[in-house]
Amino acid sequence: MYYSLDVISNQLSAWPGVTNVIQWGDHLVWKVGGKMFSVMSFADEARIESFSLKVDNPDHWDELVAQEGIEKMSHSTGKNWVTVLPEANIRQPEALLMLRASYDKVRSGLTKKVQAELAAQEVT
Repeated sequence: MYYSLDVISNQLSAWPGVTNVIQWGDHLVWKVGGKMFSVMSFADEARIESFSLKVDNPDHWDELVAQEGIEKMSHSTGKNWVTVLPEANIRQPEALLMLRASYDKVRSGLTKKVQAELAAQEVT
């Protein structure tokens, strides 16, 4: 399963405080408040092949890595990050929900001041 770069980018870019940058050669890294919440690998210029994200808690990490196509993110320590591969067959709407949970987890760890600034940017 591949994901539309345009759809994913449009959705993530609409969330308060989100920025992205190409790092480590060819990975699209998404951040909130300067903290990484997702890393994506490209299949080609229009599609995302896999993505990594921060997991909300260690119990959820165990559930995720038990699924086919989801594994511990390489170079991560502990039960914090997973990588979702194409064989996981996660549809784009579910992938966006997973990415939002990662965003929320990272955002909740930001300083109270930054969290308040982001809350002020929320579209009502």
